[in-house]
Amino acid sequence: MLKNITKITTIAAIALFAISCEKENPNPISSSSTASSTSEANGKQIADNVLAQSYAKLATFTKEDWVDKATPLKAQLEVNGKLYNDKSGTPVPLEDIFFLHEGVINSIYTTTADPEHETELYSVELDVEVYEENGVYLISIADYNQFYAEVATALTAQVQPSNGDYLSMTDLALIAVNGNTAVVKVTAFVTTPPVSPWFNPSPGGALHAVDLTGWCATNSGSTDASRLFHNHVQTYAASANTGSACTGRMLVILGNFNSSFPGDAQQHGLNHPNVLNNIWKGNSNACIGDDNNVQTNDAIWNSWFSKWTSVITAPLNHYQQYATQPNVSAVLVSGYVDGFSPMTLNPSGSTTLFGTNFTHWHEAVLFYGIETC
Repeated sequence: MLKNITKITTIAAIALFAISCEKENPNPISSSSTASSTSEANGKQIADNVLAQSYAKLATFTKEDWVDKATPLKAQLEVNGKLYNDKSGTPVPLEDIFFLHEGVINSIYTTTADPEHETELYSVELDVEVYEENGVYLISIADYNQFYAEVATALTAQVQPSNGDYLSMTDLALIAVNGNTAVVKVTAFVTTPPVSPWFNPSPGGALHAVDLTGWCATNSGSTDASRLFHNHVQTYAASANTGSACTGRMLVILGNFNSSFPGDAQQHGLNHPNVLNNIWKGNSNACIGDDNNVQTNDAIWNSWFSKWTSVITAPLNHYQQYATQPNVSAVLVSGYVDGFSPMTLNPSGSTTLFGTNFTHWHEAVLFYGIETC
């Protein structure tokens, strides 16, 4: 059952929303709300356990496993739009949805994003009936087919081919398991050509850092340095996801990293001050680049592009633990860079970079996963 749909205009909003949900409620808590909170916590804990089982199974999947399981699964879903119920009525393990089935869905529906195209995210929450057997949550074939039909509808509903839209990625995330109902968040990465094409990623002068205030020499142009760094991230992701000559290639999103949050750095085994050393921040809308010397200007921009490459690649090591098989590799799937200031507020409403006094800063949310061949 479709619960709600949300349009997320910037990828950064996802992680910020997640953080805001974890903040303590300053209001008094009644006994009824305590019971509700306990139930929600239990549902979230069950979801975390299921995902842990999912990722543990993923780490052991061999190339033969992908061929044996993904190939017939894709054939049935792509041709018939549903799974056939075999004589035994074998159910679908809930844990398999978040790697095996996500990979198949991406293989069927998605096209690799062009780095010069713009992406918006649309999120839908779906309910699917489950039952527990020997500690494993299962989905009957009939309930799975209904769930898959709703996923397909949710994905295609947001794509307008007449506008040049296409689906570049799909993410399935388990939110909670409440009794016999699993809540799954389906996120569609809808990509479309920009109204105005990107300009040369090696600018011939200084740009303001944020607020789309353009070139420093003329104070004109609806762009800023964060747009160039966003393009750099998108180009890097597209290069990593151009695909190979292998057959049966599939992508699965495993997590995301927000450059502004110390907790994300810790989770990915990184030092947050080191992360911030590679990201622009300040207390005014400063200029990046040099209008007076070409060599100096090029050196400044190349230094920042190199720093952003370090930001992109650093979290990859965290996901290598799921790439233990020869046919599996950890990759940057997609990402977004934005600039914030008192004029362009962060989606959280914060007026300073988290944990600092900086009022102007760049921020990235990067999505990571695995590629299987």
